[in-house]
Amino acid sequence: MSLAVGCSLFAGSSALAASDAEATANLPGPVAGKWGLRFAMKGDSIQVPSVGLRFFASDALALDLDAGLSLSHAASTTSISLGFGAAGQYYFGTASWPVRPFGVGRLNFGWLPYSYLNQVVIGESLQVGINGGAGLEYWPVRFLSVSGSMAAGVSIASVSANAGQFGSTSQTVITFGTVNPQLAVTLYTP
Repeated sequence: MSLAVGCSLFAGSSALAASDAEATANLPGPVAGKWGLRFAMKGDSIQVPSVGLRFFASDALALDLDAGLSLSHAASTTSISLGFGAAGQYYFGTASWPVRPFGVGRLNFGWLPYSYLNQVVIGESLQVGINGGAGLEYWPVRFLSVSGSMAAGVSIASVSANAGQFGSTSQTVITFGTVNPQLAVTLYTP
């Protein structure tokens, strides 16, 4: 008798575990262990479109690494921007919500070498920024999300320029209260 009860309890708990795994796989929002590929447009001082990776450490915490490159040329000005960033997003609510608010903290690095007036002025700017804010993320389907956020923070830039025969200059610029919007699309692993 006890063998039959033990077998039926085991079968019932296996079916329950399978239905829990199925339910978790079908949640519209973030699930621990998922990876994603992110495409983001940032409005921070670096202003570089980026591609990056996202990993959900838990149902409520996402970790992001981004890298971006921008090249522009107009008249006699050429500019290349490189940006790198790391972020943590903490989601409020449960993973079953298709729209979830979140808090975000970001650390940004940027390098902007530039030249003006047919190479007469050559310089570079190194930037570091830290900011925090909030946003919303929407999962229309479980493998795709669209998000928008607004953050404010501090940016520190070291700017140097060499003007050839006119000499060179260097300065450090600290900006408080910079506003940093971001729009992103993320594709998740199944």
